[in-house]
Amino acid sequence: MWSLKHKRCLRCGTINVKHVARGLCVSCYNKFLYNRHKGKRIARGLASKKLTEEYLINKYIKKKKSLGDIAKECNCTRQYVYKKMIEYDIQLRNKAFARLLALDREKIKFTQINDDSQEHLIILKKQRTNESFFSDWSPEMAYVLGIIYTDGNLYTIRMKHAAGKSIKLIRSINVSQKYPEILRKILMLMNSNVKILQKRDGIYYFHIYSTKIYEDLISLGLSPAKSRIVKFPEVPPEYAKHFIRGCWDGDGSVFFEKRRPHYLKADFVSGSRKFIKSMVDYLKKSGLPERTIYKTKGSRPSYHIKYSGSQCKKLYHFFYDNVPESLYLKRKYSRFKDFAEN
Repeated sequence: MWSLKHKRCLRCGTINVKHVARGLCVSCYNKFLYNRHKGKRIARGLASKKLTEEYLINKYIKKKKSLGDIAKECNCTRQYVYKKMIEYDIQLRNKAFARLLALDREKIKFTQINDDSQEHLIILKKQRTNESFFSDWSPEMAYVLGIIYTDGNLYTIRMKHAAGKSIKLIRSINVSQKYPEILRKILMLMNSNVKILQKRDGIYYFHIYSTKIYEDLISLGLSPAKSRIVKFPEVPPEYAKHFIRGCWDGDGSVFFEKRRPHYLKADFVSGSRKFIKSMVDYLKKSGLPERTIYKTKGSRPSYHIKYSGSQCKKLYHFFYDNVPESLYLKRKYSRFKDFAEN
């Protein structure tokens, strides 16, 4: 796909030249910039006198203004400010740091096609999230933890000051899913205003930047690049079913057989045998039948378990009895319910 939003360049119609922005290829976007500034008088003499090294250090480093903001103040182009920055050997911010500053000032805007197939203007704002969410056990915390154990990842972003000195590490939690429903539930439960974004391949995702949440998740057994080494955490018994349901909503599936449309099957997949073995042991203690753990072939094997027929009815009651709608995926619940109550 040439662009997530546009099928081809809006100006020349090409799909062979890289897309840059505004639905334009590199060539057309450069022409657009040239025409936008064409005929515009740039008082370079006045700007040059104003753009001293001391002025740029004060505005760019101390007051953390952008090159664009400085250009407006000096009645010149951003490119000219950039040239003066290079001339004085003032190191530019890296992209991650610049993005955080832009978020603070609500300067990041873009259009997004939502579920209703309409374009919406999105203004990214500074994140707000309940940072103590994973500090204490609750049904909500256990459910979200299960989803993150299966569909989440932990990252560290190294932030650098404009002068080149490392100032801090930004901890990031990423969750991605094929459907946005589960992401909306997570953000609602965590009282978060983080925006859900969409990749070119159609996958939905969000990032939460929080050292506190990152460290709490580490203490609960998660780690970066966890998929094949993750172990089942020590979950208090009263919250275990919520955690397992979260895992199942992340990496489990519920479906009717094609040849037997009224016969339900449910399976769960994990890259870690230790994790899935602990899940099987807990489900067995809760009255579910013991399951065989199957292993796929290949250099990166995965492990899965299956329930079918009447076994799915037991799994349905284990998952959903006395559980509010905010703590499960509706489409999976509906399949279980249709089978178990008919």
